[in-house]
Amino acid sequence: MVEKEKISRPNLILCEGPDALYFIIAYLDYLIKKDGELFESFQVMNFGGNEELSNRLKILPNLPDYNMIKSITIIRDAEKDCHAAVQSVCSALKNHGFASPSITNEIVQDGRI
Repeated sequence: MVEKEKISRPNLILCEGPDALYFIIAYLDYLIKKDGELFESFQVMNFGGNEELSNRLKILPNLPDYNMIKSITIIRDAEKDCHAAVQSVCSALKNHGFASPSITNEIVQDGRI
């Protein structure tokens, strides 16, 4: 489920930091026991700190098997300002050619611009 530089599943979750990484992995393991087929399609990658999300998005399309990705979910800490956190994620997405949601929790189709 976790491999730093190899895409192995079609639904990618990018998260901030090792605590979030291990929590999400544990939660997915729990969900797999309930409905394995659905949740086995998820892979979790730690993008590091907030400032490192842009770097992860920059290299993501160059990774082997990038074409297999059907969805990307980004989970990060909002720190003290939720709006600034959303704007930071949206800016990183836009700067690297990804479609960007206009509000939190919005699903954007056709990921690459």
